[in-house]
Amino acid sequence: MRAALLLRVVLAKMAHEQPFMAATPPPGPLDYSHSHPCVRWFRSTTLPLRVPLALLKGKWRARVCGAKRPTWNPRFEAYVTALRSATKNAPRDVGLLRAATSVSVPGPLLPAGVLRCTERLTRPDGSELAVEFVWPRAATPMAELSRKWSTTSAQTTPDVVRTTEFRELLRTAPALVLVHGGAHCLCGRGTHRDLAFRLALATGGVIVMPDFRRPPDASSADALDDVRAAYERVLELGASRACVGGDSAGGGLALAFAIKIRDAGATPDGRDGAWRLAPPAGCLAISPWVDLGEERTGGSRLSNERWDFLPGDMIDLLARETVEASGSDASHSPVKFDLHSLPPTLIQTGQCEVLHDQQVRLARAAAAAGTPTTLTVFRDMPHVSPIFSFCHETPRTALRQAGAFVRACLGTQRRRGVLVDVVSARGLRRGLFAKAPRVGVALLTGDGGRGEFVWTDRAVAGEMETYAFGRRGTRGNVVVALEDGEQARLLVVVERRGVVAETIVDVVEGDVTKAEYALDGAQPVILAASVSYVDDESFVLPSGVATEPADALPPHEAHPLPAHRTPFPKPLM
Repeated sequence: MRAALLLRVVLAKMAHEQPFMAATPPPGPLDYSHSHPCVRWFRSTTLPLRVPLALLKGKWRARVCGAKRPTWNPRFEAYVTALRSATKNAPRDVGLLRAATSVSVPGPLLPAGVLRCTERLTRPDGSELAVEFVWPRAATPMAELSRKWSTTSAQTTPDVVRTTEFRELLRTAPALVLVHGGAHCLCGRGTHRDLAFRLALATGGVIVMPDFRRPPDASSADALDDVRAAYERVLELGASRACVGGDSAGGGLALAFAIKIRDAGATPDGRDGAWRLAPPAGCLAISPWVDLGEERTGGSRLSNERWDFLPGDMIDLLARETVEASGSDASHSPVKFDLHSLPPTLIQTGQCEVLHDQQVRLARAAAAAGTPTTLTVFRDMPHVSPIFSFCHETPRTALRQAGAFVRACLGTQRRRGVLVDVVSARGLRRGLFAKAPRVGVALLTGDGGRGEFVWTDRAVAGEMETYAFGRRGTRGNVVVALEDGEQARLLVVVERRGVVAETIVDVVEGDVTKAEYALDGAQPVILAASVSYVDDESFVLPSGVATEPADALPPHEAHPLPAHRTPFPKPLM
């Protein structure tokens, strides 16, 4: 008895004298690294089967039980569930993860109306750097120079970038050097081609995407050197200025690139001569990963794991690989640097992503340092929401805001048009496999003719979305471009199962027209829509303001936000 009591006293004294080690964070809902090796092997082996099953599971669960978040629709939730299954069951090995994420997006799945070509530059060590140029087909008359690559996009020859027409395009159209994401170690220009295509259509200019070196084979400094080579190439080809941007880890590298150019300009002549370049006109950061040392001990890293598709243990694994490969270079974590004298910066973040807190911290630090900063929080969105633009309205709003921001930074011609937003549907009952009605909009000309129809399920600006099981509504929008001073007279068509109802809408500048379009048939449908003028100012927010999108829904009582933060960040001023 005395011996046991003495042992307890000694242990208590040792515990009091020696500080406790940091508690290991609990395994998240997507973390199975603590499971038995046989379980991990079985999950990784059955991954090709689990992903499509998760896709079906998410879709039917949302229809029967309701969506997990108030603004999610069944299709959106299905793809998020599939991504969560893929990241949860993927092997925790960088080599295998890189092999799995090196597959390019198939051509038929890419947006139509885009041209691309790949030019190979030579690095100082003799190796090649592939740089992909992407631009809208409508922005250049070079469509006849292209050869058909797929049913949706065309790949041109590398010589196109050296033509006079392409140099003129770079001189007049906006240019954005896009640094692809992938947690520094994964993905490539093929996996992010869909994002590059949609950004090209949103900006109306040229997107330049370098296939930079990645850890663990290279450091963050090597990646920045490749981004610099692509940026120099854009300036050589005729662009007077260019923006730089990226998603996830690419957004962090884009900020580090701007910081390095700023520091090189402040050094005496002869130091960092290769980096003495014209600073970027703007910096676009889409869900940037800017702090690789952030611990998973609280905040959004824990509270948002039930919504986002990024596993906490995989983030920590790839962060360790990047930090070890980079050594003393900390350019992978730009939030730790001084953020003064940077170009205007747009930071887009999702309310439900695990990296949300560090992105808000970055925006506050940049604004406090005097950098013109705009932070937009998109309600209920996970990591890099623009990749879901094919199935949800909010990511399409993010793309339009990104395009307007790039054009505003470069001073190019602003876009103006008419937004037709289908906000609800009533009286729609249909079978499980029947398609929702679609809305088409065409611009009527003064001579009695009409322009090409833009359909909600085909347009880059919008697609139809479906909601609750049994009684489904629709939401989507299209944007019809207008010239300066041109007034809108629209032909709006609603089509379902071959039955068409149409009406003509005259839109007055500064007025929002609301109307109901009835479709008579075996199952009558009434669609309520709003029509209004929009331009770039509708999507570019004042610098220094953190705001919620105007079309976001009010807070949902069934899904309260975690107590550690307010629903949306306070103004940065």
